[in-house]
Amino acid sequence: MKKRPKTVKAMFSSAEDGDEFTAMVKTTVADWALQKHPKTSPEEIAMLNAIPPGPCPRCGFPAPIRWGRSKEGIARYRCESCGRTFGPLTGTLFDSHKIPASEWVEYLVNVAEYESVRQSGLTNMNAVSTGRYWSIKLFAALEGVQDGVALHGDVYVDETYFKETPSGLTMVDGRKLRGISRDCICVATAVASDGFVMVRCGNGKPSGRRILEALGGHIADGSHLIHDGENSHRALVKALGLSEEVHPTSETEGLPDSSNPLAKVNTLHRYLKKFMSRHGAFDREYIQGWLDLFHEVHSCFGDAHEFVDRVLRRVISCRKVLRYRKAMSKKRGKI
Repeated sequence: MKKRPKTVKAMFSSAEDGDEFTAMVKTTVADWALQKHPKTSPEEIAMLNAIPPGPCPRCGFPAPIRWGRSKEGIARYRCESCGRTFGPLTGTLFDSHKIPASEWVEYLVNVAEYESVRQSGLTNMNAVSTGRYWSIKLFAALEGVQDGVALHGDVYVDETYFKETPSGLTMVDGRKLRGISRDCICVATAVASDGFVMVRCGNGKPSGRRILEALGGHIADGSHLIHDGENSHRALVKALGLSEEVHPTSETEGLPDSSNPLAKVNTLHRYLKKFMSRHGAFDREYIQGWLDLFHEVHSCFGDAHEFVDRVLRRVISCRKVLRYRKAMSKKRGKI
């Protein structure tokens, strides 16, 4: 069986030469690919040169000196301690990158528009594996992005669940576990007028300890907790000195949003499910990364410019190196 090319460009460039019609199609796709993968622009070079040099990424020496420019005109620096040279992106998630950092703009716009990783890769004329690799980089950059969220006033709390992938399901006598079992990944959500937070909270129904670990640091003391009466929520009320308002599921089930007191958190869960439905086969190992990404997408809801600006700044400044081989090891599965 003929091996499928990894990119759209490869699909057409590998086609046999034919008549003028075939030549026109191949030339059009080649030109399209060139537009999708331009050389580093003067604006990107200026942006990179504006990044102040940090400590040496190899030995940590704090005061590198200017050491000329690369052939593209990007600033180079030299460490006076170890003698190594480096650029503004060395030691970051863009270390040794082959595709201009500016291509992330289109990728992030696609993410904000709820486009799947696979479709985004095809749209950008990259290999599907490139989209997966970039997503893992994105999760690394967004790690801890919700840590500073603090909610005040009326705080709505609830949980939603995602099933484990088929390979991770527990089978008892050949049957799957029913209901909210340990095969269901719990996502604890708290939302108020000043923001929201979503945190992975183990598997199955959360205990008081787990819900307190997930949400306790994000709810201000003395706030008013509005919830469905889940037993674990009592831990929040007790530990944080909260007042509470309980609306059991039996009372709210089937109510329209206009009259449902928990509509605020339910609506957020619907958006999350819609977002994740675009990535149905995502590796559950990365679920907190997906929650962090959704948090940023929804916090900038309707403003792709703000989302791209704040996230791309975070990715470029993230002092982590994630090599393709390590990130894409077959042992890590899908994202």
